[in-house]
Amino acid sequence: MLFSDITDFTPTCEGMPPQELMLHLSEYLDELTRVIIEHGGTVDKYIGDGIMAFWGAPARDPAHAERACQA
Repeated sequence: MLFSDITDFTPTCEGMPPQELMLHLSEYLDELTRVIIEHGGTVDKYIGDGIMAFWGAPARDPAHAERACQA
């Protein structure tokens, strides 16, 4: 399992214009999602600025731990 979260996200974004915040968050989530999928992971859900992902399911992958570490 991977739980990702941006450190100090709330105080950082409080003064940011909504459009700018959306662009930064979208760029971050897009890139992290790409890396997870590229390494055979499955994104389970997005939780605000966080991502929950896992490896080895729904399809079995004997190298799931290695792929997770590579990601």
